[in-house]
This record gives sequence, structure tokens and C-alpha cells, in this order.
Amino acid sequence: MTEQDENHKKEGKEEFSMDVAGDTKNPQTPYNPHDHRVLKNPTTDNESIILLLKGCMGTGILAMPEAFSNSGLMVGTVLTVVLGALVTYCLHMLIRSQYEMCKWLRVPILSYPESMKAALDHGPPILRPFATISGPMVDFFLILYQLGMCSVYIVFVAQNLHQVINQFVVVDLRVLMCVILVPLIITCYIRNLKLLAPFSQAANLLMYLSLATIMIFILRDLPPVDSVPYVGTPAGFVRFFTTTLFALSATGVVVSVERNMKTPTSFGKPVGVLNISMTIVIIIYTCLGFFGYVKYGENVEGSISLNIPQDELLAQVVKLTFSLSIFLTYSLQFYVAIEILCTTYLKNMMEQSSSPARFEYTLRTVLVICTFCAALVIPMLDLFISLIGALCLSTLGILFPPLIEICVLYSQNKLKFFNLTRNILVVIIGLMGLLIGTYLSVADIISRFLGESE
Repeated sequence: MTEQDENHKKEGKEEFSMDVAGDTKNPQTPYNPHDHRVLKNPTTDNESIILLLKGCMGTGILAMPEAFSNSGLMVGTVLTVVLGALVTYCLHMLIRSQYEMCKWLRVPILSYPESMKAALDHGPPILRPFATISGPMVDFFLILYQLGMCSVYIVFVAQNLHQVINQFVVVDLRVLMCVILVPLIITCYIRNLKLLAPFSQAANLLMYLSLATIMIFILRDLPPVDSVPYVGTPAGFVRFFTTTLFALSATGVVVSVERNMKTPTSFGKPVGVLNISMTIVIIIYTCLGFFGYVKYGENVEGSISLNIPQDELLAQVVKLTFSLSIFLTYSLQFYVAIEILCTTYLKNMMEQSSSPARFEYTLRTVLVICTFCAALVIPMLDLFISLIGALCLSTLGILFPPLIEICVLYSQNKLKFFNLTRNILVVIIGLMGLLIGTYLSVADIISRFLGESE
């Protein structure tokens, strides 16, 4: 948030107060948050679509064939579209609710944690006691998600390098993780987001080239569609849900893109930036999951890149380029977590420290080592992805947005039976994904460990 935005926010809080029903005590002229946003380099609609596509395309897309193996081919196809629509719907709820709350508070921008707290402060009485802890809770899941993504990246890079290097010399997977640890720490010492931009551009180029090449391998000598099961098991449906949620959800990116748009009113239109972007993403994810599962069947790996031929030069190049792409993306994912910690929770400690820079570098080193240790303990890409999807994205992507909207509608006296029922249904889906998904993911991890130890 810019200094101008902070000033708007402070002025708004001093001028404006609101009772539970949503009526202002001191009515003023209508406030449009979009008119008060101060943006140095606003993005056009087309640029925003490209940014959203970049934000949604990560290691999760390569896990889609494995997700289909849990649900079955036909069920996976239908559920990918349904879950994609649900995620999109929840993102619309979040952005719409944030806009309403910005009008209440007369501020141009609210972060996700600020939105959660403001909503609960003015929501039903039963929810208000949770307002104080709601902001830190959202930050907790955001940090956990970003650091969890970093751990997934370490496992992904190590596994792909492991396949390539083992063609020439046998090396233990954990040794490779240790080898990439020091370069990861060095890249995470970059504190300026602008300096990370070239890494992002290079990573995106490498990723798209690698995806196109992987698709060529998949479509080559494709088996008949009926060679794989159409329907999976109930437990597999949950694994599919959490893995696909991990792949599809990009809540932080969506909020960031919307707040930096030149014409933010175009974001949520029926044929707007969000719907266009998510439609493209859903189509790509469905196609890769469908054809990847048909190609490799029950032998599909947690990342489809591990299935392409190990002895072909082009396949080895693809694995190396995709690994380099994810390696370069690590520091960007890490930046989000470190920014939340340093600006919100550790700011006073850093200012009181004799050497704030040394304090931050130490923190960065410790956090990178933590993500490394998590990857070292759970070097199972498919289960790691499922666990992060269940823990973080069930809450951030599905559970919290309808709770926020319930509070917003309540404060405006617009909470009718249909709205309440609809949102409670979405909350239940999010809770089931969180509780059942986390339980099954942890159980699968324990089972896999016990199986390997025997």
C-alpha cells in the first residue's frame, strides 16, 4: 500500500463511523474507492489477464493428471470445471465485499486480513468476538501457503534434477536438496521486488516453453480414452479436491491484480478480466489433467514432468528448464511471506535491533531452512500438494470469502434467506475440504512413511 493510500485510510477512519446496520452516523457524499487509488503503473485489462494467467500457472498444473487418477477421468473432468467455477465465484465474493467495505471505511484499498477484520467487526454478533484474531489468522494461512509452496518447489526441483542426473550418476534425492539450499538462500537475500522482476520474466518464459513441450510428449501415441477408469474412490475425490484447489487458487495474486488495474470496474464483469482468465485456466488444467491421465494411467506421478521419458535428450532439457523456472520463482513466493512478517509482526523488533538488515537476513535464512526441512521430511510431491491445498486454500479460497460476504450483507441489512443459505453451503464445502482433506493427507503421509520403513 502506498503512502497516499495510508493517508486516505487514516483520514477515512477519522471521518467515518458505522453502526452495525451499516448506516453512517455522519452521512457524507458517496465515496468510490476506485477514484482514490493512487497507482504509479496501472495495468490494462489485457495486461491484467496475462498477470492472472501467470499467477495461476505453477507446479500445481503438473499435478492435474495425478489428481485425475484419484477422481477418475470423467468425474475429474466435470469436477475440475465445477471446482474452477466455485473458486471463481468465491473470488468474485471477496473482491465485491472488499469494494463495499472500502466504501464503508472510505479507504481506497483493504488487504485480505484487513477485510476479514472489518467484516467481522460489523457482522452478526456471534462472529464479532473473532474479529481481533481474524487478521492474524488470515496472515497465518497466507504465510503457511507461501512457505508451503516454497517447500513444494524444493521437492519439485530436486525430483526432476534427480531423474536427469541419475542417467549419468546415482545421487540421493536429499543430497540434491542440500545442494540447491545455498543458492536458494542467496536468491532470497534480494530484498527489492523490482530486482526480482527479471527472474519472474525468465521463469515465465521457461515455464511456458516447458509446458508446450510436455504436452507434445503427452499427445504422442496417446492410448484410447477407455484405458483408464472413469470414476475413482470417495477418498480419491477428496485428494482430487485438495490437489486441484492447490492448482487453481491464486487468491493473493487476484487481489493484487485487481487493486492495480487502470479500470477495476472491468475486473468482475460477466465477460471481465477474472472470468476470462479463469476460463482459460480451467480449460488448460482440464486438458492437461485429462490427456495426462489417459497417457500414463495409474503410473502417473505427482508431477507429470516425472513421467516423460528419462532417456530422451529433449525430455531431460524440459525437466531442467522447468526446474530452473521453479527455482527462479521460489524467491518471489518467499517474498510475500517475508513481507507480511516484517511489515506486520516483526517491524518493532527490527527497528529496535542494533542491525535491522542483519536481523532480516537472519530471518530470511531461517525461513528458507525451515522450508528446506519440511521438504526433507516430506519428499512426496503429490501428498505435499494435497496437504497445502487442504490446509491453506480451503480456508483462503473457499471458507473465508463467504464468511466475509455474510458479514457485509448483514451490515447492509441485505442478508436474506437465500444469500445466507448459499454462503453457508460454500462455508461447509470449505470446512469439509479443510478437515477431511487435512486428515486424509496427513494419514496418507504417515501411511507412505510406514510403507517405506518396512
